[in-house]
Amino acid sequence: MSLFLLFLFASIFVFGVAQEIGKRVDKDWPSNLKNGVPYLVGGFILLLCYTFNPFYVVEGGHRGVVKKFGAIQTEELKEGLNFTNPFVDTIEQWDVRVFKFETKSSVVSSDIQPVTAISALNYHIDPDKVADLVKIVSGNITQNVIVPAMEESLKTVTAKYAVQDLINKREIVRDEVRSLISKKLAKYYLIVDDYSIVNFDFSDKFTKSVEEKQISEQRSQQAKYELEKVKIDSEQAIARAKAEAEGLRMQKEQITPELLELRRIEMQKAAIDKWNGDVPQYMVGNNTPFINLNTNK
Repeated sequence: MSLFLLFLFASIFVFGVAQEIGKRVDKDWPSNLKNGVPYLVGGFILLLCYTFNPFYVVEGGHRGVVKKFGAIQTEELKEGLNFTNPFVDTIEQWDVRVFKFETKSSVVSSDIQPVTAISALNYHIDPDKVADLVKIVSGNITQNVIVPAMEESLKTVTAKYAVQDLINKREIVRDEVRSLISKKLAKYYLIVDDYSIVNFDFSDKFTKSVEEKQISEQRSQQAKYELEKVKIDSEQAIARAKAEAEGLRMQKEQITPELLELRRIEMQKAAIDKWNGDVPQYMVGNNTPFINLNTNK
């Protein structure tokens, strides 16, 4: 819409200029020729504007880098409508929005274990330094700058940690790698928005050793549990034995001669209560028979 209005105003201006030129032409010219001069002049000016358009539109989320006769200019074109010199200026648009790049890297841990790391980087070009970047970087930025920075930083950090620490201290490793990448990319006016380690893949040998270690730890934990259970059962048995011994000791302390005599009398009474009236046939200790008191025989 803005371009349409600009073109409309330019057309009105050109037509006005052409009319003024038509008024100043020689009055001796034929009227048809004199009346056609404004249109010829206006058409010529519009043709020049169309052919050598001085207006340039930079898309949203982009910056325009201006080259005058091939020389990169420090001043950049902001997004929107810009005025340029079409005879000497060449414009290159650069995207300054956030890019995401993911890569797979082969690294080695401090304990000489091969590791495959998948990491992802979010970054963008500093919007105020696009021209400076163009001056020092040529070709594909991703392949020439981003990939080397990510791989070098990851290799440097992972070489400081054993494989197990790469797992247990993953967030610390990530932060160290991000810090190194940020420093490397800052030299090229690239800003890191986010960095993450998507995954660590280890060798089959290491994976198997980890599984065996986990099984061994589980067995060790089970053995410790069983040993602790035996210990607790033993302590409980000792406690019960002590309690029973203490009970017997207390009972022994409570036994008196009077209590023993009472228990003897109670036992005799219980025996008498159970006697059915029959006299023993033999005396204990020999075979002498008792007198048979049964007169019915």
